[in-house]
Amino acid sequence: MNEPTEKERQIAFLEKHEEEMTEYIKQSELDKVASVEYLWNTVKSDKGMAFTKKILTIKTNIYDGRNIKINGFWINIFVDNVRDPKKISNIN
Repeated sequence: MNEPTEKERQIAFLEKHEEEMTEYIKQSELDKVASVEYLWNTVKSDKGMAFTKKILTIKTNIYDGRNIKINGFWINIFVDNVRDPKKISNIN
């Protein structure tokens, strides 16, 4: 059996932390967030700000209680190792 690819490892890690990411989004948005959709195929490693380590990013859509999209944006997930993440240090 083949080993998972880097992107598959990243997605699997983020899926395990979906609840933590959703909680962050619900706390940071002023609107009433009922649900969050993660576009898993958009996961990528990205350069953070100057002189910082690479981060994982993912596109999200957020919906209200009537299932109407109220926003969509990328979130940044700071992890210990973008190639094979084990721990989240920050989300923004």
